[in-house]
Amino acid sequence: MSLEYKAAFLPFEIKEAVSTDGGGWEVAGYASTFLGDPDAYGDIVAPGAFAESVASRKTKFLYEHKEPIGYQIELREDLKGLFGRWAIVDTAQGTDAYKLIKAGVLDSLSIGYIAEEAETRDDGVRVLKKCLVLEVSGVAVPANASAVITDVKADLEQRAVWSSSYVSSLPDSSFALVLPGGSRDSEGKTTPRSLRKLPHHAADGSLDAAHIRNGLSRAPQMTGVSDAQRSRAVSHLEKHLAALNKAAEHEAPDPVLNVRMELLTRTLARHGIDLGAAS
Repeated sequence: MSLEYKAAFLPFEIKEAVSTDGGGWEVAGYASTFLGDPDAYGDIVAPGAFAESVASRKTKFLYEHKEPIGYQIELREDLKGLFGRWAIVDTAQGTDAYKLIKAGVLDSLSIGYIAEEAETRDDGVRVLKKCLVLEVSGVAVPANASAVITDVKADLEQRAVWSSSYVSSLPDSSFALVLPGGSRDSEGKTTPRSLRKLPHHAADGSLDAAHIRNGLSRAPQMTGVSDAQRSRAVSHLEKHLAALNKAAEHEAPDPVLNVRMELLTRTLARHGIDLGAAS
């Protein structure tokens, strides 16, 4: 049995939470997902594959499977996959990694693991049935290119900062999901307000990018909603995000984006990928 690496199929988010020992930041998200389509390595993971490992040992949090930058706060299996929370320690390397995450360069999670039990199906897909998870890493080049961060909660400009009173004053049309079972007040707004989920339109009807991304990161953890309701809400938010991204393509170049591209170019170069040659 040998050490292998696998990138997650779902995004993770950075939470502004300087409450770890010695100061630092918290990373939360899915490090692996169950079943579904085979990943770039031709593998799928069976539910329960991580149960024994999670119960017996804690993971470290690394930068690109190399430098240790933090430790595990929580790790558990749920119906979707392997969900965890890790603290990034405020060291020189940890701070650098945190800045890269904020810049969108390290935008995926990946696990370092040993496949202890697996079988290969007739179609060639390997089913991982028991894995020993040794570490989780923030990485720039995942096995699945669509695994990206949906929300970075660190810079005030990028955070969802609406107050509870402001959200309460918004019309129902500002929310991605309004659950049934309530009533309408004199202003036509659903009560109780808790039935309204994932606000993303401001009072003037404009889209708020931070709340769209925040909604996409919160949707998987919503309770009291059906899979169909969750799916509709996510689809609604994804359409808005796609529209905003398309509009951004026509805007003037952003100097911050240039810095992010430079960081990405350097990271890819360490993996032997030359963006200049690819173009």
